[in-house]
Amino acid sequence: MKTRKELLDEATKHLSTQRPNDARLSAELLLAYVLHSDRTALIRESQETVSADDRAKFEKLVQKRGEGEPIAYLVGEKEFFSLPFYVDRAVLIPRPETEMLVEAVLEKLTPRAAGRFVDVGTGSGAIAITIKKHLPNWEIFGSDVQEESLAVARKNALRHGVEVHWRQSDLLKDVEGMFDAVAANLPYIPTKDVPHLAIGVRYEPWCALDGGVDGLRLIDRAVRELRPRLLRGGWLFLETGNAQEDEVRNLLQTAGYTVESIRNDYQGIPRVVVARWD
Repeated sequence: MKTRKELLDEATKHLSTQRPNDARLSAELLLAYVLHSDRTALIRESQETVSADDRAKFEKLVQKRGEGEPIAYLVGEKEFFSLPFYVDRAVLIPRPETEMLVEAVLEKLTPRAAGRFVDVGTGSGAIAITIKKHLPNWEIFGSDVQEESLAVARKNALRHGVEVHWRQSDLLKDVEGMFDAVAANLPYIPTKDVPHLAIGVRYEPWCALDGGVDGLRLIDRAVRELRPRLLRGGWLFLETGNAQEDEVRNLLQTAGYTVESIRNDYQGIPRVVVARWD
């Protein structure tokens, strides 16, 4: 049997040819997952030996990581807004820039005691569940066209002990009632660009990435179709792609919204659009 350090060194060497920037981190995260441990313990107990079964599991995961599969899918978990979420290949992996969308939602909704909020295209449920954790008195809904995605969202809601009303629906067609706020993180990547995304992204569901010819197919629909479901004074929060801010602003203004702000992500890309229906 080999020690933890020996396995990590071997895995790091193997991954370095494909993933030089995060080879060691990937190896440590995968071994920690297999051993039900953490990275600190791996270092502290580096001379502990690893069983043959665990070694085989680890080497299989390292092979998949070398081929480009994201760590989150390999370990079945991704942190979002300091909360752990189960993920599999039925849903997009939650991203740091989407945390900015949640921050914008909480900034606008926190002053109110209660209301109705819906997360359209909920995927893993990360947005809806995070909002419910921070606004427990609000009635929270999450919709998604894919039942496989909703299965993941339900699993995460159960894990975090929150009640969210999940609906299988194309936008809000099968979701009842009016809302004080709507958030939508819909596909926004132009079809021609999807095949050229980073290898890891290509493991994620195509339907959650492909936004049509200009990337705005669903966003255009959402801007028009969600407005009648917003109460006067209600908020619409959108996540958008690179160089889409002008088109999205025009869509919103044409539909009668007031665009309050368009917020840049950590790379300086306009990412989160905050609009109000007055």
